[in-house]
Amino acid sequence: MANFIINGVTVIDLEISQLIVLTFGLPAMTPASFYSTNLVANLATLLGVSVNMIRRVDIVSANGNNR
Repeated sequence: MANFIINGVTVIDLEISQLIVLTFGLPAMTPASFYSTNLVANLATLLGVSVNMIRRVDIVSANGNNR
């Protein structure tokens, strides 16, 4: 959504791009680059935690059923 108030002959160029812009110390990047091989580092930076605090786990139900 974009709102503009223009007065007179003002020209506005609106450019739309597929970028994730975060103000948490990460540069602007495409969704594909955020979820690339640097996902753990990107998530750690986003959350403000150390990389070794991010874990990938497999959740298994109590009865052992996998979906």
